[in-house]
Amino acid sequence: FAMKAAKRAADGARKAARDIFNAAAGISEEDIIRRGYELPEVKKDSAVERIFDAVWKGETQPRQKRKEADEQMESSILNLQSRSLAPRGIVDFQITVGRTELTTMNEKMDQAKNMRQPVWERIKKDLSTNKSKIYIWVLMGSGQRVLTSFTVRRAPPNHKNKAANESRVFGAFISGTVIRGHESLGMEVHADAGIFRGESAPPIDALNVSRNDKEAASYKKLGWEEVTPAINSCGDQKLGKFHIVVHRKKFHKRVVLNVLTLGLLKREKWWTNEQKLIDMIEVYALPVDAIHKLRETFDNLNYGANDRIETRDWLESLGEQKEPMPLYMKWLLELVETESLSGAHITFGEYVGSVCYLCMFDMIGMLRWLFKSVTGRESCFLEKTDYDLLTKGLMMTNPLPYRSEDIDQLYKAYSSDRGEVYFEDWVKIAERLPMLLFALLRFQASVMKDNLGEPFWFKKKGDFDKLRTKLGVERANLLE
Repeated sequence: FAMKAAKRAADGARKAARDIFNAAAGISEEDIIRRGYELPEVKKDSAVERIFDAVWKGETQPRQKRKEADEQMESSILNLQSRSLAPRGIVDFQITVGRTELTTMNEKMDQAKNMRQPVWERIKKDLSTNKSKIYIWVLMGSGQRVLTSFTVRRAPPNHKNKAANESRVFGAFISGTVIRGHESLGMEVHADAGIFRGESAPPIDALNVSRNDKEAASYKKLGWEEVTPAINSCGDQKLGKFHIVVHRKKFHKRVVLNVLTLGLLKREKWWTNEQKLIDMIEVYALPVDAIHKLRETFDNLNYGANDRIETRDWLESLGEQKEPMPLYMKWLLELVETESLSGAHITFGEYVGSVCYLCMFDMIGMLRWLFKSVTGRESCFLEKTDYDLLTKGLMMTNPLPYRSEDIDQLYKAYSSDRGEVYFEDWVKIAERLPMLLFALLRFQASVMKDNLGEPFWFKKKGDFDKLRTKLGVERANLLE
């Protein structure tokens, strides 16, 4: 015990001495991390640039730091927020073999252009080695069916049986996988629509073919990904040893601020390498000082000093009802996927996740979350029992007087003949009876004020919206 205490004291003394030396030399912790991780050092702006930015843009941060902050958000939008975007990319593809099929397809596409219908684009590289005219065609589109991964597989023995093959292909399609091949080929290409399955995956917006090492190197340099195995791996003699290559609208560079933030936080005594916290930093582009302030708020609630806080203590600190726990709090903890099944206590990463999810909701996003919390991911409507649970859960902490008959009348007015309330009708109900969300919006405002302040979250949402517009990506239509 004495030896461990002495070692801790020695480590502390060395750290203090190192900090004093670095401070005297004008070296900050950030400088040390940048050098340790081989990150670019912050360049000083000229006097003219500083005056221009301060007067005309109201910016005081160095231009390089602002650029790094934009890159951090760009990485978040393109790589981590694909489920909340309206992605555009390849939605389908097919393979034609021979001159006859090529001519027929060209004629169909000419007709489609004239009628202003969707047009398939041919990848102008023959997949064969003997000029057999084997081509891949792709169809561009948008929505959840945009493809996110490709692979080449051997076709099953019965793929020439048209009825059996159509049944197999349709079964895969409804589960989110597109299978395309040809009866004269022994291989087929499988592509997954990850966003359709609820996964966060950058969409594929271009496809081509790499026929040799030189082309492969060129594509790799431009950020394309090679699909394995090669298209002739299933033994087709007529196919060349070529690879399909795909491109994603994706942020490919190393995200400086993510590396820097994690490097600085790893020096903190409380750091536990919790994946949930790392995810939130990267998804919401949270800076170091924001994490420090959130940790300070968390520590003020950590009465047991066990790196966990009681959920009811958190509710009480915000002036919210703690017994029984509001249903919307339980739904929020389910969204965060807390380790504690009851949600009685949460870790710091789960706390940050709860704060970020709640504070970043706009109205439609909040209504969608509530809707899915009751119906589950697979269902697209509320039944009467779901509706009652949802409305009672929202009104259980509402201080304003209301009549339950009004809520029941709205159900009758907007439900279908089979008693089903779809999401667009749920939005109309919330618009007709604003007090449904009063308690939850009050809770959201309290969490914002207690964690970094409302201006921080409003600016964060605005910054993301501006950057989405700049990148040419739109948020998904949550009413669909």
